[in-house]
Amino acid sequence: MPLNYQPSHMYDPFICRYLQTAAVTGYSYKCRKLHGAVKACHNQPYGRNNNESTYLGHLPLPIPHRYPPSHRPRPWHGILPRRPKPHWNYGTDVHTFDITLLIMTLRFIGEPPRPEFEQKVITYLTRRELTHGGWSIVPDEDKFDLSESVKAYIALRQMGLARNSSFLTRARDRILRHGGAERMNILLKLYSAMTRIISWQAIPPVSLEALLIPAWAPLSSYSVGSYVRLGFMIMMVSRSVDLAEKSPVVTDFDEIFINKDHVLEDSLIGRFQNPYLHAVFRRVIPLFEVVDKLVPRAVREWTINRVVKELDDMTNPVGGLFGTGTTTEILLIMYHKLGLRDSLKAREAREALRLREIEGMEEATSTLFESSVWDTAFIVRTLMESHKIDNASMVGIERGLDWLVTQQVVSLRGHWGGKRPLLRPGGWAFQLGNPHFPDLDDTSSTVISMIRYQNHFPDITKYTIPISRGVEWILGMQSVNGGWGAFEADNIHYYLENLPFVAEYPAVLLDAPTVDITGRCLVALAHASRNPSIAADFPSLQAAIENGVKFILARQRPDGSWWGRWGMNHLYGTHLALWGLAEVGAKYHAGAAVQRAIEWLKSVQNEDGGWGESVTSYEINVDKFVHGNSSASQTALVLLGLLDVGEEDSPVVQRGLRYLLRKQKQENGYWDESVMTGVGIPNIMYIKYFGYPKYFPLTAIAKYNQIHEAKMVGGRRRTTRKLG
Repeated sequence: MPLNYQPSHMYDPFICRYLQTAAVTGYSYKCRKLHGAVKACHNQPYGRNNNESTYLGHLPLPIPHRYPPSHRPRPWHGILPRRPKPHWNYGTDVHTFDITLLIMTLRFIGEPPRPEFEQKVITYLTRRELTHGGWSIVPDEDKFDLSESVKAYIALRQMGLARNSSFLTRARDRILRHGGAERMNILLKLYSAMTRIISWQAIPPVSLEALLIPAWAPLSSYSVGSYVRLGFMIMMVSRSVDLAEKSPVVTDFDEIFINKDHVLEDSLIGRFQNPYLHAVFRRVIPLFEVVDKLVPRAVREWTINRVVKELDDMTNPVGGLFGTGTTTEILLIMYHKLGLRDSLKAREAREALRLREIEGMEEATSTLFESSVWDTAFIVRTLMESHKIDNASMVGIERGLDWLVTQQVVSLRGHWGGKRPLLRPGGWAFQLGNPHFPDLDDTSSTVISMIRYQNHFPDITKYTIPISRGVEWILGMQSVNGGWGAFEADNIHYYLENLPFVAEYPAVLLDAPTVDITGRCLVALAHASRNPSIAADFPSLQAAIENGVKFILARQRPDGSWWGRWGMNHLYGTHLALWGLAEVGAKYHAGAAVQRAIEWLKSVQNEDGGWGESVTSYEINVDKFVHGNSSASQTALVLLGLLDVGEEDSPVVQRGLRYLLRKQKQENGYWDESVMTGVGIPNIMYIKYFGYPKYFPLTAIAKYNQIHEAKMVGGRRRTTRKLG
């Protein structure tokens, strides 16, 4: 029977009306607590004009004004926007990861200080200092991270905090006790070399001309993830400029190093690495420098011009480069070194970073990226799950889906085209202003929402073409091993993970196929296979599904779980694996793999009825599930996985639902969540999605109610269990 809970509108009219209002009025905001000051921070509006293309082959032009902080509108309550945007964007948070890099970047390129803003950043950073000094990569765990502490230390020094202040003294002492700044992660080493904090001698000297190797070659720049290739392009251009000009290394921060000559420590062998291949790479890498010195100057200058042109083409004032702050920041550094700081593209990149700044009454920070496409696709699904679709709800759902149609990339072949040059575009990117890098996660999520809505209303056919283009792109991006990666196909050169400088950071170089994305792609393809008008156009649909199933089954861990790459970790991976297997056919419901996964999920439930997983599970010396405090979004995802495989009457599911009901806030129908459950780069950067504790719990509760209502209508056994 449906959940009984007071007030009776718990899961339906109130929160769904709240979500619907955002789509109908079209405004998207992020509301964030900043230590005592709640400041409404909105995604800066980008409007459409009469000359704008329907698709993202042409990027929207920015509105010429920005709201000053004192005049920014309040959140949705009682306010209609001047310029409707029928989508949702709850935004993201990466703790101190991006704001420290932003400050270091602006200092390096010589931008004038902004005392008021920087004082708020200092307050933000110092309030997040750990008990015994230093900083963590996540806000909810008092666990020292050396690289994050090095970034925060340098940023605070650059903003004027005294070297002998208590904050910096504690941080410096703890950094030195953990081996010094030379033990920083590979991402920060590259950034430090670009900003001349350490020497380029600490970075493997790969020649810039390696970018000219075609994608079809056995080894090329397309053998790594697209985000790694972008970083490589920017880094090697900067390196070439610094070496040509003999730029000196700064000594301003030597106090946090024990020995700068040991920055490139390549003797460490990771648990996942092959000692033989690791040793081979250690001996081959020094030869790269010899090859690099043989490149004629004219060839180098021509290569730099070609690389800069390619980067220019991918940069815009909405998303910057790759739609993220970090990539845009190092791009600005490269422009500065080339003397292009005042160029149009440099100004566009700076504007993209400015849009990510978040300023409150007392604190200020920045966000890595916005999440419009991702949030909109999920909330449309939530609205469809949460209550019967009437005319009022159709307005919100259709406006969201119509907006998603305008975001489909159908005319631009991005980086993914290196391995799939004949495949037609048809994907969706995670965020605005990133058409060169659509991803399989957002594409499959959007396709799922569109197909489900069109299946519910067979007379509505306006989404058939976008769905077909999306399915075509998903099928074409399947890797030869049956799985799907995030941005690339066939990014399976696993031997590169034996390079010495990634010994502690698996999954950094490659965008390899993963179980979590494969599971979501299977759901999209399963929905497509059940729609005759779409399935008829894709005779290879069933074979692709079978190969995806084999990929998932082959990667189940001995305990029954699956590793998750883009969400916190085994709980996320297992949820999507179960969803994918459940959607592709009932024969997998009773399979041994599914039963082992069910038993594992039941065994890791917390005493309070919820589920939670710690970021510690990603550490290479752990590499197993580690319990964390229960969170609403993780509990909801586990419940969805269990409901997908018929466990709705299980006592474990009932306890999980009670946990969600207890934790729901009475004043707005939402759930609070402080933990980071998204993953950018394992062990380097994690993400908090502000939308997760809003739409995932609602979806889980609604799905439970739908299942039991269907049983009642069908005359099957009724449960007498009553929750609340």
